[in-house]
Amino acid sequence: MTDDQWSGWRGRYGPMLIAEIGGNHEGDFDYAKELTRLAIGSGADVVKFQIYTAEQLVNRHESPDRHAHFRRFELQPEQHRELAQMCVDAEVRYMASVWSLEPLVWIDEFLDFYKIGSGDLTAHRLLQEFVGAREADRALHRTVHRAGGARRSRSDPGGRLGV
Repeated sequence: MTDDQWSGWRGRYGPMLIAEIGGNHEGDFDYAKELTRLAIGSGADVVKFQIYTAEQLVNRHESPDRHAHFRRFELQPEQHRELAQMCVDAEVRYMASVWSLEPLVWIDEFLDFYKIGSGDLTAHRLLQEFVGAREADRALHRTVHRAGGARRSRSDPGGRLGV
């Protein structure tokens, strides 16, 4: 992969192609891996998932059926990390809509940017927290860079993104 291929929103063959898997795995990790392999094999530049828990979305007491529905679609953190690593190993970007800040602790190293869902555009506190998380990451990058090092992540092993 050359730097030009990853610049801006350009993909390998023109506009960046994002394969949205989202929650189509329906909580089945083997199926999520198969969908990831298919997306990678299709030539997608990015493979995208959604990271959430039923607890974050629906009150189990107010809507037990909806809560149970979303619970069935959850993947565990280590499963998301494995999917992300599959993408990195294939030189394809991993991306996820992250519906709260908690998952950033275990998935941030794989994310080149944050995708905020349309339903959260009015969640100002959440948006401010995401901006704060990215600003903290940039401050760390500047500190490491000044110290003569280079911040690297698995999703950006060449340090090209300058986050």
